[in-house]
Amino acid sequence: AGSEYNSPKTQHNYTITYYKPDENKVKTPDPNNKSIIDNTYIRWTSNDVNPDSISGYVYKNSFHAQSYWPQWAEGETITFTGSKLCNNATDVSGKGTYWVQWNKGWGYVDNRPDYDPYSPHTDLDPAVMNRGFKIDWAVDANGVPVHLPMVHFIKVHNAVNQYCGWIGETSTEVAGGIDFHPNQALPEVTAGDTNGDGVVDVSDVTAVVNFILGQK
Repeated sequence: AGSEYNSPKTQHNYTITYYKPDENKVKTPDPNNKSIIDNTYIRWTSNDVNPDSISGYVYKNSFHAQSYWPQWAEGETITFTGSKLCNNATDVSGKGTYWVQWNKGWGYVDNRPDYDPYSPHTDLDPAVMNRGFKIDWAVDANGVPVHLPMVHFIKVHNAVNQYCGWIGETSTEVAGGIDFHPNQALPEVTAGDTNGDGVVDVSDVTAVVNFILGQK
């Protein structure tokens, strides 16, 4: 759970669906922004609580003329579900030429520079690094804190749905990740502890039998 998890502006269980574009269709350039060469490129729909944001288009930008649709994707639609944060971009110029994307507090990927003297967690690291996020902040689907001894995979999804003129859509860009505790010892797993309670007893036999019978 990042800094915006409990914000009233955050939408949980937000779902957005993108529709495969016809790459051969007639483009519709934006007459007010020459950098947008097709403002009806990829259609999307969502369950946004804001009636003005339940549908729209991903615009095609003149700086990126390649197809935006994942070439490995099968089917005519792609759907994502997750938490949606409120938009964080401001058109400072008022003319669409100078955009500023304000960072969130903490707990998000591609949110602050790697070296950030303004990070609220500078006291955790003498090098004043942006520490990203900790698995100590994990919560379940209902927002209840949970303890995770380890994680195997981390899924990153874009958390905003906004467009910034000639810059294009706001999208998460990740070059890699660093484990700040690579030598951390993992808790020993006891052989035969099938139900994960830390001991081997008759309850483990029951767990195996229930599994075979398809019971929980």
